[in-house]
Amino acid sequence: MKGLRVFRIGAGVALLAVFIGTASAGGGGGGGGGASPDTLPLEPMVVNLKDQRYIQIKPVIKLADPVDTDTVKGWTPLLRHELIKYLVGRDPKEASSPQFMKVFSEEVAELFNKVLRHEYIKDVIFDSWVVQ
Repeated sequence: MKGLRVFRIGAGVALLAVFIGTASAGGGGGGGGGASPDTLPLEPMVVNLKDQRYIQIKPVIKLADPVDTDTVKGWTPLLRHELIKYLVGRDPKEASSPQFMKVFSEEVAELFNKVLRHEYIKDVIFDSWVVQ
């Protein structure tokens, strides 16, 4: 019972962090210049890992050609779905390693291009990566 309560508190904190991050990224206030024309930021995501742990990520798609932004943007719900399927149930220790992030980035770019049936994606980088 105590473990469930700790998990709920942790999940609530993660969702609050996502909400705050989304609200602050959405505008207001001055500095920071926004995304470059060859990137497409996705909404932050929280995905369940093994052992009641989770990962919070904020993926950014780097496009091969900025002209394709609108095309890829139309596919983002499916791309997010594929990303969740790829991550769910992973070992938290694995997801915490720098080696995993590098390989994961390459594999996700390949997966996205497979879903899109075209080489739109040059790379997938992460603006945020938290394993809890």
